[in-house]
Parts: sequence; structure tokens; C-alpha cells
Amino acid sequence: TPQVPAPTGLTATAGNAQVALNWTASTGATIYNIYESTTSGGPYSAVGTTTTTDYTVTGLANYITYYFVVTALDSYSESPQSNEVYAVPSEYTYSLGLMPIGIALDSSEDVWVVYAGGVGALNSGLRRGVGYQPYGIAIDSAENVWVTNAGSNTVTELNSSGTTIGNYNVGTGPEGIAIDALGNVWMANVGSNTITELNSSGITIGTYNVGTSPVGIAIDALGNVWVANLGSNTVTELNSSGTTTGTYPVGSGPYNIAIDISGNVWVTNVNANNVTELNSSGITIGTYSVGTQPKGIAIDSSGNVWVANWGANTVTELNSSGDTIGTYNVGSGPEEIAIDSSGNVWVTNYYSNSVSKLASATTGPEYFPYTGPQWPGGW
Repeated sequence: TPQVPAPTGLTATAGNAQVALNWTASTGATIYNIYESTTSGGPYSAVGTTTTTDYTVTGLANYITYYFVVTALDSYSESPQSNEVYAVPSEYTYSLGLMPIGIALDSSEDVWVVYAGGVGALNSGLRRGVGYQPYGIAIDSAENVWVTNAGSNTVTELNSSGTTIGNYNVGTGPEGIAIDALGNVWMANVGSNTITELNSSGITIGTYNVGTSPVGIAIDALGNVWVANLGSNTVTELNSSGTTTGTYPVGSGPYNIAIDISGNVWVTNVNANNVTELNSSGITIGTYSVGTQPKGIAIDSSGNVWVANWGANTVTELNSSGDTIGTYNVGSGPEEIAIDSSGNVWVTNYYSNSVSKLASATTGPEYFPYTGPQWPGGW
């Protein structure tokens, strides 16, 4: 009996009490069946049919994880199931662009998000193209927005209206970004194992060698630059002149960094499913378990540490001693975190093409050492 092939490329985007599904058409299909479950792998219940390649499932409960598959039908048979996807509906889920990664808030607490092909702000609705494969984001005292472009080896500077001020060459594959007390902009170049420092006009001050595949970067209250080296399982500390002052072992796959009010350095280890805490001298204070494949990290004004677990679709909250306070469901593939002054925790969800808001979840704003004109949020 002829059989139509299964739909492919199924994706899910959560909304308020609903989930929007999209998939690639199956050759010969005349109609599609949509199935839902609250358990991965089923059993599934049929929730609708459509002749198009998109469908919005409504009437769902917020903060519950739902799993979906789709099948295709022709005149003879029903196809096997598509890939399974999942999403967590919430009244605080926002769509901005495909594959969002970096996130930051400006002085008005508009939420700026880096997504595939551009950068945009949630409240104002502004959308702008930047370089190829944009990644990290930071905002300076003039509220100019700096975006690293991993695919074009540049950083783009835009003003608060989204007009491009300049595009500046840096190292290969820039991802993490931070701004120091002088307004100098530091980028981690994952492809060239270097850090580039620019002044506020985009002129290169220096390029400095660090460990293998540097990704995350943060600057402490003394102006020292801390870099997570994904490929060498280390953290490099540089002084404000770019001289290496220490290299410290951490867990497997260090990805991102945040610094607390005591000057302790917190590092997510994406391959080890944990977070390492170092003191300001680079000595390990502790290693704490979180969710699967932790990436983004932020510290609130109470000293609690928030971690985005990319592989578990959750956010873990730790206290300053590394004890787990809570675990919260978000979208699929959470990448980065920012915390506003009202204690709302904002999370970019790479695979579900959304931004989650954990409303009034903590005490804001996000803590940064006084490293200069960088608003809460971002790397």
C-alpha cells in the first residue's frame, strides 16, 4: 500500500495557553493530523487536523510541558510520526526572531535580543540586521548596542534607535562580549583563541592570547577580565592591560561567566552539567550540580545565581552557597539570562524561537561589578 512520508522539521513555539507548530510538507500529503501528550513518547491524543504545514494548539494549561508529533495522510494511508517537539505555554512567552541567543536590557528596561540575522527590542518592536551569525550583546552608557557577529568576525555598534554606527573587525568567531569601566569593549574570539579589546570608537587597543575556544567573558570590579575557555576546560584571568595573570582549571566545557558581589567567579560547565565557583584568586570554592548542558548565567541583587540549562529546557536557581533553590521550566534550548529591576528573569530559548519571562521570580536588578557603562543583561 503506498504510504506518504512522515513530516519533517517539526518545531514548536509556546504562547499564552497555546503552542504554534510548523513543519515541512510531506510529498503527496493531503491532510495532517496533530497529536499531543504530556509525556515524552506518548501516548498521544489527536487534537486537530489541517491541510497546511502549520497549526496552533489552543486551550492548553500554562507552565505544563506538552509534547507534539504530526502525521501526514494521502488517499491510502497515514504516515509514521514526525519528530517529537515540546513546549511550555506561558502568559509570559514572547516571539521576536528565529534562534534567539544573547540578551540585554537598556536603561528603560527594554529587552534587546540577538537572533538569527539581527537584533531587536521587545517593547519598541525595533528590528535591525547586523553581521553574519550574531551572538553576544552589551549596551554602553550612551545606550549604544554592541553585537558580536561570529560568522563575519566583526562587532556591530548601533545607537538606541537601531542605526548602525560602525562595524569593526575583531578575531575569528567572536561570541562573548563585555564593557569595562573606561567604556572599552572586550570580545572573546572562539575561533582564534584570543580576546580583542576595542575603545569606545571601535579602534583596536589590543589582541590577547587566552585558552582554547574562549566563549564567555566578564570583568570584575578591579578591571580584571575573566574568560571561559570551552576547549581547554580553563578560565583565563587578564589584567586591564591584557596581560595574563592566571589560568585556572574548572569543569568540562566552561561556557559562560558571572561575578558576584564578593568578587567570586561563577562558571557554567556545559559538558559537566555543573557550575564552578572560584574566588578572586582563582581557587575553586565549590562545584554545584545544575541541569543538563548549562550555558547562560546571571546573578541577582540578592546574590542568587541563575543558570540556563540548554539541554533540560529549565532554569536552575542557586543560593550564594551553591544550594539549589528552585528549577523552572522555560522554552526549548534556553541560552542566556538577564534580570530586570523588578526581579523578572528573561531567558532566550534558541530552539523554540522565543523569550521566556519568569515574572517577579527574584530581586532585581542583575548584579554587575562596577565595570563600566553596561546595563543589566547580556553576557
